[in-house]
Amino acid sequence: YTRAQWGADESWRDGPPRYNSTILQAHIHHSASGNGYAQADVPALIRSFYKYHTHSLGWSDIAYNFLVDSFGTIWEGRYGGIDQPVRGAHTLGFNATSTGFCVIGNLDLVQPTQPTLDSLARLAAWKLATYARDPQGWTQVTSEGSDKFPSGKVVTLPVIDGHRDTNDTACPGGNLYAQLPNIRAATAGVIAAASLKLKTPFAVKGRSIMGHTLTVADGRFKPRDATVTYQWLRAGVPVAGATAASYVLTAEDVAQAM
Repeated sequence: YTRAQWGADESWRDGPPRYNSTILQAHIHHSASGNGYAQADVPALIRSFYKYHTHSLGWSDIAYNFLVDSFGTIWEGRYGGIDQPVRGAHTLGFNATSTGFCVIGNLDLVQPTQPTLDSLARLAAWKLATYARDPQGWTQVTSEGSDKFPSGKVVTLPVIDGHRDTNDTACPGGNLYAQLPNIRAATAGVIAAASLKLKTPFAVKGRSIMGHTLTVADGRFKPRDATVTYQWLRAGVPVAGATAASYVLTAEDVAQAM
């Protein structure tokens, strides 16, 4: 759900978004706010975080890139484009190479719901796969200065970590922190399930003579139900209308790479 759907007042933002050059990590947080909220309460809760961050703390926008509620709904956080490496303000010293996910609630007091965990895995899979990061791996990050690691300190951290791994805090709550190994495994599972692999190569059969027909011998993908489309190219340029598995060579194709 977008900022507009939770009612973000864009006049509260101070200046344009900043962007990172890459994403090395996903940091997991909790809001440490109340539990037991209704689904209809969530937009107002996010607006309250937004107001606190901008009006009380003086930050340029809401700190988190995304928020996930106990119903598994994923909400856009900081302005700048959900598909962009927007720099947040969620993890002091480590915002320059990361994205931040905040679970709404106090996860020291309650267990994260299964819909929340499922959504965290899907969200992390989408963001980390974009940058070819291993959700079960580790990465080296240079601190920009936090209460745990001084500026310039090179730290080895999990690709998916909890806020307490980088700062002196109880965030993301003990119950959610204990689920990080499961979140990492689930994220890897989502990426694996969504990855398209060519198991058997495609091949073109037929004689390269004008008037003859070239035909594609289909290969095999994993998953098997992957949709296959065709486009014949002449010297690297798509041939208009040539989108079938077979193609009859014409005079224009003579001495051209097909």
